[in-house]
Amino acid sequence: MLLEDLLKKAFEDQLTAELPPPVGAKYFEWYMGREATIEDLKSIGISVESVEEESGGEVFVYVIQDLESGILKIGYTKNPDRRFDELGVGLTAREISYYYFDNAREVEKAAHKKYADARLPKSEYFKLYKPPVIEG
Repeated sequence: MLLEDLLKKAFEDQLTAELPPPVGAKYFEWYMGREATIEDLKSIGISVESVEEESGGEVFVYVIQDLESGILKIGYTKNPDRRFDELGVGLTAREISYYYFDNAREVEKAAHKKYADARLPKSEYFKLYKPPVIEG
């Protein structure tokens, strides 16, 4: 079975928490070589019903750390619980922080720029020796 087929099945069966690291969305991001968009998901036939557009409402900037590699991810979401489940928080990753910001997208972009020297290419993952400071 092709990796693409395995990813599709994992997303559709909602078994991403049982995948080895990186889990869930991290697998897809790795597969795509960058942060995945809804169009990317649709392009390989993955159901996007559980993927919500990040427009309107409260938005949070979060930092999580992969337990195996130690790399940190800086991202934003409207639904931290759903996003943390997708990323394996509690299984293969741990929550470092998440905060509400009126301008969360800009805060996330500023953090990505601030830590650009430690950024893994084409990703939201950073190899840092201590958790990043997220400022609004």
